[in-house]
Amino acid sequence: MIKTVKFYNKPDGPKLDGHEECEKQHKKRFEKPIVPNVGYNAGVGYAIATTVTFLKNGIGVSRRAVTKEEGSTSLIHSYKTLKRYVGIMNNFKDTVLVNTKRIHQITEEHVETYFGNMVSDGKGEKTVKVNASALNKLFNAFSRHDLIAYIDENRSTWAGDAIASNRTTPFGDPDRVINKIRGEAFKAAATIQLKTGSRVSDIKKVVSSVIAHPSLESIIILKSKGGKDRELDFSDRMAVLGIVLEAAKVIQAYLSENNNDWSSFQIKHTDAVHRAAEKAGEIYCGTHAFRANYANDQYEKGIKEGKDENDVLKRITEDMGHRRISMAKYYLTNFRKT
Repeated sequence: MIKTVKFYNKPDGPKLDGHEECEKQHKKRFEKPIVPNVGYNAGVGYAIATTVTFLKNGIGVSRRAVTKEEGSTSLIHSYKTLKRYVGIMNNFKDTVLVNTKRIHQITEEHVETYFGNMVSDGKGEKTVKVNASALNKLFNAFSRHDLIAYIDENRSTWAGDAIASNRTTPFGDPDRVINKIRGEAFKAAATIQLKTGSRVSDIKKVVSSVIAHPSLESIIILKSKGGKDRELDFSDRMAVLGIVLEAAKVIQAYLSENNNDWSSFQIKHTDAVHRAAEKAGEIYCGTHAFRANYANDQYEKGIKEGKDENDVLKRITEDMGHRRISMAKYYLTNFRKT
C-alpha cells in the first residue's frame, strides 16, 4: 500500500450523535490522496473521475508488472476490470453518498449501508467480494486506509450473509449441449472449449495457433488471462488435436464471411450455448462449464491410466492457465464432494 507523509489535521468531518463522537471525528488525521490534483476536501464526483483516469495507467500492463512495480499497486491492468469497478464506484456514490459532498466525509456507516443493501437485495457472495475489492481500490486512491481496514474486517461477514454464488459446474452431457447449439461455427467454438479447456476469450488464439501450425503436436495460447503464454501438449492425444483443427477451420470460414468480428462472435457464441443448455435441460453457468468438463475428463483419464494424482492435477492446472493446483480442484467434481 502506498503511504505518504503529509496530513491534514482539521477535516470538518461528519457530525455524529454524541459529543465524544464529534470530537473523535474532528481529531481524525487523513493522508493526502495519492491521486494527483485531489485533496482531502475534494468533491466526491470529481475525485472518482480523477481516480478513474489515474487507474487507467495500468491498462495494458500485466498484473505481475503492476503489482511488482513500486508505486503502481493502485492501478488496474485490465480495461474490463476498470469498467466494472467504475460502475461499482459510481453506484456507491449514487446510492449512499447522495448527501455527502467531500471524500473526507465518507464514513464507515456509508460502507456498512452499501453492503447491507446488497445483502438485503439478494446479491451473491461473489458480487459482494468484487464490490469490496472495487471500493478498496477507490479508498486506497483517496488514502482512506481507515475505510479499507473496515472493509477487510467485515467483508467475510457480508459475503457470508449474501446468497451463495454458483460455482462453475460441468455440463452433465456436454456433447448433447453442443449438438443442440444452432450454428456450426458456434458448435465448433464449444468443441474447442471442451477439447482444450480454453476460455471463451482464448478461442481466437487456439484457432490462430492450429491454423498457423497444423503439423505441431501442441497448441500455443499467447497472452492468455494475466498476460501468460501457455502450451497445451497433445502428443498423447493427436486424434483430439485433429478435431480441434477441423473446428478451427469452421470458425475461420465463418469469420471470413463476417468481417472477422471476434467480439460479436463471442457474444453470439455465449448466447448460443445458453440457449442450447436450456434445451438440453442443463444448468447454465457460462461457457466456463466446458472448462470444467475438460478438467474432469483429463482427471479421470489420468487416474485411469495410473498416473500420479499430483502430476495429473499439475498438468490440468497448466492446461487451464492457472498457477495453483487449488484452482484446478475448483473445477473438479471429485474434490467438491470431499
